[in-house]
Amino acid sequence: MNILGLFAGWLWLLAQIAAAGATVQVEYRDSPWSRIINGQPTAVVGEVWCLGRDSSMILLRTASPDIVVHEYAHAWDCADNGRMDASPLPDDADISTVPPGHCRENLLETYACWYTNRAAQ
Repeated sequence: MNILGLFAGWLWLLAQIAAAGATVQVEYRDSPWSRIINGQPTAVVGEVWCLGRDSSMILLRTASPDIVVHEYAHAWDCADNGRMDASPLPDDADISTVPPGHCRENLLETYACWYTNRAAQ
């Protein structure tokens, strides 16, 4: 993992969110929480909801840098047009490097994983 790349990617996301005039409200938790995902209880360490261009985020206080960047990629997705719709994903993005599993569940996750992988290079 390229920590400097992730940090630069996170700063870029913060700048884009601010330039869009959006805000991110973050709540930190000390332990993972549970959500039903694909019919199974799943431990969650980060999630984001769009509130128009603004977003609300919950993060595990000890979340790894790649999780933080991943969740802020979702927040930028909200900020760019008010909807979480993977719109920041470039048409020519090479998503073949996105790992299987959670990152391939839907286009929203594919976008956030693609951005995180790109930042970590």
